[in-house]
Amino acid sequence: MYLGRVFGAAGFERIVAIKDLHPHLVRDRHAVSMLLDEARVAARIGHPNVVSILDVDEDEDGVFLVMEYVDGPSLRALTRALHAAGTAIPLGVALRILLDALAGLHAAHELVSPEGTPLGIVHLDVSPQNILIGADGMTRITDFGVARTAARLSDDTAARDLEGTLGYMSTEQLRSQPVDRRSDVYAAGVVLWELLTGERLFPGDNEWAIALAASSGPKRTPRAANDTVPVAIDRACMRALSLVPDDRYPTAAGFAAALEAAAADDGIAIAEPRDVATLIGTLQETAPRSARGTRRWSARKASEAEPPSSNREPSPAAETAPTPAPAAPPTSAPPPTSMSLSAPDMVRGASLPRPQRARAAVLGAAVLAVCVGAWLWLGPLGADAPSPIERGSSADSASAAASSAPPTVEPAVDAGPDTPPPAPSARPPGLAPSATPPRRGPAPFHPRTI
Repeated sequence: MYLGRVFGAAGFERIVAIKDLHPHLVRDRHAVSMLLDEARVAARIGHPNVVSILDVDEDEDGVFLVMEYVDGPSLRALTRALHAAGTAIPLGVALRILLDALAGLHAAHELVSPEGTPLGIVHLDVSPQNILIGADGMTRITDFGVARTAARLSDDTAARDLEGTLGYMSTEQLRSQPVDRRSDVYAAGVVLWELLTGERLFPGDNEWAIALAASSGPKRTPRAANDTVPVAIDRACMRALSLVPDDRYPTAAGFAAALEAAAADDGIAIAEPRDVATLIGTLQETAPRSARGTRRWSARKASEAEPPSSNREPSPAAETAPTPAPAAPPTSAPPPTSMSLSAPDMVRGASLPRPQRARAAVLGAAVLAVCVGAWLWLGPLGADAPSPIERGSSADSASAAASSAPPTVEPAVDAGPDTPPPAPSARPPGLAPSATPPRRGPAPFHPRTI
């Protein structure tokens, strides 16, 4: 993920997020297909709780997406910051964040084609790193890279691929069985369980241990792990975590309605977006100054599992995208550098990859050499060389003197019969006898823009 700016007429400027592939995936057809699928899906949703896709473009580094920039942390970064501060996320704020995420998921699930046919979209990667909380207090779902539509769900090859985040996959997804929107409901239930308890629902030392724990379902209720969890909230969460899809809420909207009813039964006030924004701002103010930067939240690596063999330098990215200044933990974003994209004019931010920096250095050296060579070739050859104006005035004065001076008469010499005739003059045709041939010099210098 990178930070970018879009420029337009009359000084228009907008900060955006730019998402592209790692260099080792640029020629991977499956990876490119997933990136384009994400663009097609997210661009159609158009919901305030879903990160928007603004454009798809391509340059020498491959295809990239231009996305809405969210100035704020992911849910994972938020919970880690609260844990480091020795506090827990307030229950009302946790419910607001999950309700917003469920609203975005429901909008994706309900998406239809232009002909009115349901697309059957399933996100399949609902996890804390893909839930973004903006400084405006709004929560947005992002990363539809592994999302599947009804067409892809019917593809046997796609159905066998295990894509998503272990620990948040439903049992049917782990077993490569058919999935639908209820798999996203299950994942949202896992997120809620962890928000209520401050623990991982399916811990493990490695992927196999996590997958094994997740395949057998939760062993404890939220209230068993944290006795302050209200009973009605605990019951709603555990229904979403049912191993049998038919026992879960049929839709994300149904899960949200159940949580709102449970909060009303238990007398819980669900936070407003401004309350969430206040929490984000408070954490930013209490963060160490060296890690805070001038923006509220910034960057993490585009992938926590970036392969070490990649020839790209660690690329900073905001939780949706990069920010215009160094940011808060876990990493900081460098100031943007200009990289020309397509119209409308855009600037791609972040460090240039090493091969591209090398090419830029070679190109710059070549341009400098051309400029110096042109200056030496077109400039004066010596201090004594007359300028074009001086040469012109000398020739004119010489011609005038030749025309006004009387002809020189040489004394006649009596040449004998054996005396050879005088050799013809070697002066160029048209040159006056008394004129001195003009001194050759460089052509007049005309400035050029290189």
